[in-house]
Amino acid sequence: MAAGQPGEALALFREAMALACRALDPRGDPGAEPAALLAAIHGHLLPEELLTEADAFAFARAGEAARAFGVSTVAPPEALMTAVAMDASALLAHSAATTLGGLRR
Repeated sequence: MAAGQPGEALALFREAMALACRALDPRGDPGAEPAALLAAIHGHLLPEELLTEADAFAFARAGEAARAFGVSTVAPPEALMTAVAMDASALLAHSAATTLGGLRR
């Protein structure tokens, strides 16, 4: 974001969130393929309460923002950038605490 590349930043936030979701799946990494990841999120992570509805919404918002603004000359609103950055930070912290906590047991 600081480099003035909001489209790139949104894509990186989305990718970081995807990796966090992939790490949360106790069955193993569902992979990077979008359908497999969404199936894991909605078929396992949400029902098993490893992810909240708010987390799933934040991931979807980050993906849509990255798709929309990644190839656009329209600058994303600052409020959107801030929200996605905060969501990504929170999801990464949750994933790290959950996965690292599981390793310590």
